[in-house]
Amino acid sequence: TKDEKAAFRQYEEKFGENRDGTHAAGYNRKAFPWAVPQKEAKQTSDEVIQATLAFKDKKQEKARKPRLWDVDSDGEEVNLCSRCFMPIGQTAYEGKEKGSCVHPECMAQVVVEDMAEADAKMQKEEAEKKLKNRLEYDIGWRMDSVPKNEPLAERMGCSPAPKGLTSLVYDEATRSVR
Repeated sequence: TKDEKAAFRQYEEKFGENRDGTHAAGYNRKAFPWAVPQKEAKQTSDEVIQATLAFKDKKQEKARKPRLWDVDSDGEEVNLCSRCFMPIGQTAYEGKEKGSCVHPECMAQVVVEDMAEADAKMQKEEAEKKLKNRLEYDIGWRMDSVPKNEPLAERMGCSPAPKGLTSLVYDEATRSVR
């Protein structure tokens, strides 16, 4: 309708206006504050930094251990798995922390993770030992130790290989390679 078109035209005209005093069309200083020069921040005093760090240390000291028991619908106390925090059934294993229990499935995951950590540690140690031995006994090859063929070919009277790219072309008509 006519009214809708007029409203839409007014809406379109508002896009070009600068209502916040900036020169760029469509720029909103409040929406993009990082593009506007900001006042230089005050430096934080050492006392405030020390107080903040002391508060953070106190907060970390007060960190509580998770509760490893809960009350079920019958009002009985039930032990929880220290890994997944689900109720422990008939079978349980002792967890890493003293007095904690884990499901058999969770214990299998713990064992696999421990083995993976031990394997990664062993591989790292072996790699370090191998590198140490390579450096100590000069084992392995380096680019500068590979002999060059050009001086030897020149001494033997052979022409050295051409510089640049070379390629082979298959000629289908003669069924030969050039």
